[in-house]
Amino acid sequence: SLVVNTPPSITTQPVPVTVNQGGSATFSVVAGGVGPFTYQWFKGAVPLAGQVGESLTFTSAQPADAGAYLVIVGNAGGSVTSSEVSLVVNTPPSITTQPAPISVNPGGVASFAVVASGSAPFSYQWFKNGVPLDGQLASVLSLANVQSIDAADYSVRVSNLAGEVLSTAAGLTVTALPVVPVITAQPVPLSVNPGGSATFTVGASSAIPMSFQWLKNGLPISGQSGATLVLNNVQAAAAGQYSVIVSNSVGPVTSLVVSLVVNSAPLILDQPSDVVVTPGGNAQFSVVALGVPAPTYQWLFNGIPISGASGSTYARSNVQAANAGAYSVVVSNPAGNETSLEATLTVQGPNSAPLIVQDPADVIAARGSTAVFQVVALGVPAPTYQWLFNGIPISGATGSTYTRSNVQPGNAGAYSVVVSNPAGTETSLEATLTVRGPNSAPLIVQDPADVIAAPGATAVFRVVALGVPDPTYQWLFNGAAIPGATGSTYSRSNVQVANSGGYSVVVRNSSGTETSLEATLTVRSAGTVPIILQEPDDVVARLGSRAAFSVIADGIPDPTYQWFFNETPIPGATGADYVVDHVTALDGGAYWVQVSNAAGNVSSRLVEMAVPLESLPSLSLSTGPGGQVRVTVSANPGVACVLQRSSDLVNWSPVRTNLGGAFQYLETLPANSAGRWYRTVER
Repeated sequence: SLVVNTPPSITTQPVPVTVNQGGSATFSVVAGGVGPFTYQWFKGAVPLAGQVGESLTFTSAQPADAGAYLVIVGNAGGSVTSSEVSLVVNTPPSITTQPAPISVNPGGVASFAVVASGSAPFSYQWFKNGVPLDGQLASVLSLANVQSIDAADYSVRVSNLAGEVLSTAAGLTVTALPVVPVITAQPVPLSVNPGGSATFTVGASSAIPMSFQWLKNGLPISGQSGATLVLNNVQAAAAGQYSVIVSNSVGPVTSLVVSLVVNSAPLILDQPSDVVVTPGGNAQFSVVALGVPAPTYQWLFNGIPISGASGSTYARSNVQAANAGAYSVVVSNPAGNETSLEATLTVQGPNSAPLIVQDPADVIAARGSTAVFQVVALGVPAPTYQWLFNGIPISGATGSTYTRSNVQPGNAGAYSVVVSNPAGTETSLEATLTVRGPNSAPLIVQDPADVIAAPGATAVFRVVALGVPDPTYQWLFNGAAIPGATGSTYSRSNVQVANSGGYSVVVRNSSGTETSLEATLTVRSAGTVPIILQEPDDVVARLGSRAAFSVIADGIPDPTYQWFFNETPIPGATGADYVVDHVTALDGGAYWVQVSNAAGNVSSRLVEMAVPLESLPSLSLSTGPGGQVRVTVSANPGVACVLQRSSDLVNWSPVRTNLGGAFQYLETLPANSAGRWYRTVER
């Protein structure tokens, strides 16, 4: 028989395969026709050794396996070639270029980029400090207008069908542009005692190196270029205003200005005075003292503290005999303390002689008006009064007040009053009544006063004048009449530097004219030369005592002070007060102070410290009815002395302390008294 062999046909072609790297891939073919069949697989045009089955399998596909594959199927009748199919091997991503760290200034742009290899397409997810960033899904992350809050570590995850990979983290540093230093801790004010230490400290931060320069009263302090300023053995001259300039290459910044106060021990300027009252009356003692810081007070009665008596004034109401005695005050602050001289409270008992505590004052009255004189006196029993006119008793004028109505020129003269009770008599000083008749020329009794005002403030000048008929007024500025300024008071609102000058007033009526003294208006402004508001006074000081000069001044900026003795600057005497703690004969002489600021300086008037030769206090005794003893003590002004008494010439007790000059002490001895001795002791 005849056998005709026909070539095979392919009934099922192999199909393309896509597999991830490492996965399994199989190509298969189904042939038709007369077998048996032979198979040969090819990659491209290259036969694959050993691949002679109807299927081709890759158990772990690798990128090298990717390509085009076909198979030739044969039999006795011939062969047939399949269609060519592809094997795609997906490879997971790998990062070939990592994102790089970036440093930018605030407001700049920061961009991170990644380059990956592997089977496309890739997907991306960026992270900030490990937290996904919404919408950041590209190979490049771009951040605009970068601020410090954006500083962080950034990374990216790259993915494809075969897997994913995470990049290394790249840091974003936001580097601020250099700026002037920032003061983080300001210096604080200090108060120290003389001889102590003062430490000022400033805290500051800067991205670049800093330097420091401390200032006192606006001027650099040599060698003080650290963050801390230490002042040892502080004395009064160290007091002032301190600050520090902190600098870097960009510029400086200045701290707050803080004060260093050098405490000064209290100094009593005005001692408490003796007081005489009747039973049931009120007594008041006062002291005036200086000190830095402001002192505290503790009043004593016969050396024992009085509970709650802690002010510069001590008042005792409803005084009784048991309250009589010695009152003093301890004035204290952290720098020390000083005890005042004792002041005596005398409670007048039965039959105490009158004591005039306020004499009548002079009166100026217009004709036809009323004049009133008044006296204040103490005494037990209550005294009677007899007023005198030019030494002659005035009928019916027997009260503590004398009123004369419808005064006429004939009533002008001297008025006094005799105050009496069974224990004695005292006559007041004379007071003068001046009667200004019809058409009397103006008389200025109070001139306008100087005014210091800030720019924009209101300045007020006032004059008090008498005259018949009532006077008219015309105010002047630097001698020129001010339109409309025709009252006894002149107000200038919104003052400026140009308004500074002399103000006076012309007072007129039909009988004459009088011009006031000129008052000065000073308008303070930046750079105002100092002005002395209160000059220092002369001082009389005893040997070994404490003496003080004071000045009150104003100016912008605040002034400094330098005291002089006989034209020579006094070292360390640079405050508004100058104190000599222990006066010697060499301290007598001329003193003055120069007050200065950046705008100029002014000198005070010359004042004297007198250190007189001293004599011992003296005393005399006189007696009166009922066992009354009057002790009169005389001492030089400024010489303090203590009057003491004794019943046995052995034990002495103080009864009164006085600052100097004459004073009297009254005492009524008890019946059958064995005697009393008195002496003065210089204090």
